[in-house]
Amino acid sequence: MRVEYRFVFVPRYEGCPSEDACAVHSQEGEPFFAAVVDGHGAEVDRNNIKILKSHQVADFAAEVAVGLRDRFTARPEPVHAHGNFSAVTTSLEPWRKRVSLKPGAGLRFVGAVASCVTFLDETFYLSQVGDGRFYVSMDRGVGYRRLSDDHVYSNRAERRRLAGALAQKRFALDQRMSGNGTITYLKIVTSDKSHTLRLEPTRTFGDWEFADLLPSIPECRAFPLSQVGEHELFALCVDGGNQIVEQVMRELRGRAWVTPWDEIELLTTSRCIDPDDDIMIIYFRVVP
Repeated sequence: MRVEYRFVFVPRYEGCPSEDACAVHSQEGEPFFAAVVDGHGAEVDRNNIKILKSHQVADFAAEVAVGLRDRFTARPEPVHAHGNFSAVTTSLEPWRKRVSLKPGAGLRFVGAVASCVTFLDETFYLSQVGDGRFYVSMDRGVGYRRLSDDHVYSNRAERRRLAGALAQKRFALDQRMSGNGTITYLKIVTSDKSHTLRLEPTRTFGDWEFADLLPSIPECRAFPLSQVGEHELFALCVDGGNQIVEQVMRELRGRAWVTPWDEIELLTTSRCIDPDDDIMIIYFRVVP
């Protein structure tokens, strides 16, 4: 068995760096690996105005993606997943020195969420920090099944983990309405009280000042092909692509596995008109 894939990327702002990143390892005879990373942060110019899309945040996200690919390629077995994430966390330490709360131009904070899958021994192994998503198509119901859970405050396990810190007022909750309901953000103030970090994901790379609240410890799951379906389409995406993947899989219900890649890409990009975020999706499927 081998894995075929197609990458689809649609930027929100033409001509600006993307703060999303991805990395794929697809070599005959070796386990397939794919990762998507969504960077976040704040870089300000000399007038203390936030730069719309930061090259430094983009570079950070790319370093996370490449680091995960290199480590999972060297040690693809699921027993090494936590160690691989830990090694990437350690490799990012030089970035800590780039972050400064002092007045003037510079990087105020930087972090990233990441989701990655390895296909080994006819099983997809998911390792995730944050709110990226992993989907599989279905020929019934809504046409897809989500295989991952977001690491956000509405996740019961994450809420329990953060209960003590909330009671100690280490952070506050900031609830805002969105098109799909209410989103709960963690509102965290820096130690010198000069800046406020507002994030939805509750596990991240980077964000060192708040590392105990936002750890880079992955949640790992296994999905044997015999259980999720051999003749299905899979998708890994950052949060900007969630609704797009769901719409595409709904339309392709019952024929996703046999649909040509060009049609899947066209169907995807046609739904990315004037996106409110960068869209980054990796589709893949297993073939004999």
